[in-house]
Amino acid sequence: SLVSYRKSNPYSYKSIVAEPDLYRMLYKDNMFQELYMLYPSKVSRPDGSQAYLRRDKRACNDIYSIVTKDDRTVHEHIMNGLRAELSHRKKTNGMQWMKTLANWLNGNEWENYEDIVDDISSQNAEKTYGTELE
Repeated sequence: SLVSYRKSNPYSYKSIVAEPDLYRMLYKDNMFQELYMLYPSKVSRPDGSQAYLRRDKRACNDIYSIVTKDDRTVHEHIMNGLRAELSHRKKTNGMQWMKTLANWLNGNEWENYEDIVDDISSQNAEKTYGTELE
């Protein structure tokens, strides 16, 4: 399914959650747009202020094209790292510490979550059905 609903209020349009495959399908030709749509737009900081994380889209797009060099495999690696970070931060209530997109790209923050991505990949490889003959 390309869309899921939050359990809190499934009848509200705010509860609709786009799955990563939907972004991949919509933005298959524009890798930065796929990243931009997945990245959180704003978070509440510990002091109660709102921080807008997706500022300066043009500069972020320039940084992203330099980082990826328009290579799809690098893009997928970054996207997997972002998904792992978002999942980890949501589980640990750490979204308030999320960096702005420009700082996240400049700091190669997806590399901090490579071990989580590797763990998920190895778990999926172990669950593959029909790869061994008995």
